[in-house]
Amino acid sequence: MDLAGALVVIIGVVLAAFFVSSTRRLSFLVILAAFVTRPAFDVGGLNIRLELIVGGLCLLRIIHDVLSRSGRPLSAAVRWSVSCVAAWLMFAAVTSLNIPPMPQKSLSVLIWCVLNVLTAVWIARTPNSWYWIIRWGSMAALVCSALAIAFWIAATFSLFNFGVQADPAYGGFAAYVFSIEANILGGLLCLWALIAVYNPLSAVPPLVRLVLAVLVPVAIVATHTRAALVAYVLGLLACLILRPDARKVAAASVIVGGISATILLFSGTDKGLGKFADVFDIDGGTGGLRYRVNNVALEEWWSSPNRLVGLGWNSFGQRHIDETQPALLVPGYIGNLPVQIAYDAGLIGILWVGLAVAAVVLCVVRNRRVGLLLAFAVPYLSFSIATSALWLLETWIFVGLAWGWSSAVGSKFNTISSRRDSSRMQLKLSGDSLNAH
Repeated sequence: MDLAGALVVIIGVVLAAFFVSSTRRLSFLVILAAFVTRPAFDVGGLNIRLELIVGGLCLLRIIHDVLSRSGRPLSAAVRWSVSCVAAWLMFAAVTSLNIPPMPQKSLSVLIWCVLNVLTAVWIARTPNSWYWIIRWGSMAALVCSALAIAFWIAATFSLFNFGVQADPAYGGFAAYVFSIEANILGGLLCLWALIAVYNPLSAVPPLVRLVLAVLVPVAIVATHTRAALVAYVLGLLACLILRPDARKVAAASVIVGGISATILLFSGTDKGLGKFADVFDIDGGTGGLRYRVNNVALEEWWSSPNRLVGLGWNSFGQRHIDETQPALLVPGYIGNLPVQIAYDAGLIGILWVGLAVAAVVLCVVRNRRVGLLLAFAVPYLSFSIATSALWLLETWIFVGLAWGWSSAVGSKFNTISSRRDSSRMQLKLSGDSLNAH
């Protein structure tokens, strides 16, 4: 190893120790990794993204916490859920070694997902991270919303094309900012804006909460993501009905954000925005393409001899090209979460995932937290049938929070009291009920 390589290793070790030694700093890195997913560098043929590094750091922190007997134990229901997810991934690894045309491509994405699952486990075991994750996630969403609008305006008026991609099906530009794809950013902004509106643990500053709720409808339009806009509207309706404290902010989002987004849609500045005229179109454009891809994937899976075990993790793109860019021979993908799970891991995978979800849902319902469940599960399921973010950290952050919340309300360690002390909130476990102030 030369001097430059040794220096890189030393810097890497110092930075890793810096982030792993602090819950607040590691929480910040988790949020940064969720919003910055496009940058990647190649190491031995594997694309390394920030969220993979974060997953490794979270594993180190989990090991430290287990050895030092720190961190909050998970409840029985959550341990069952985590075990089902682990079984699903291990089963997928075995399948992916034998069935896909290129097993190495399947396994590389599987490793990506496993590392994000480890981040979710760290979040679930670390209640002191929840406040900071919610606070910084909302702030990051606000910054990315503003940048999405700014980048879209700059591209539309031919100033510069940074942070946007051409919409191959409809024309115009779709903002992705730092995300892998524009539709991924749309779903990310949808979920974090709903977090800000709902404001669990009172972690989101009032100004951030209001401005984000107003900007996000416009930013989602700038991403050209119809499914995220529909999901956001459904989430707002859930907040209006189920969360009295959120009604003023939700109403501001509907009125101010809705009017602004409508003006943008009818401005005629971007012909690609015409797709919003029929948000449920499955006959043409990307809606029709996804509908055809879903049918192809389901037929290919169901008619194969591997119906039970699936066709291998991330293997659809090894068999099909992306029809929106046929000349580039880009691998195709399934933009539908349920179909993707069925295609990759078959009926057994569906069973494991179903059991993992059921354990958490039953725990939340039993403890009368249905409002929180509906406010986020319904929007996520809505856009996940048009844009799958299964492997990405943006999904597993919320899984980790769900696991942690379920442990808090479903075990003897079930009180989280929060106290604001100047710029931060301390979380303390005690008693036998959950109170969020």
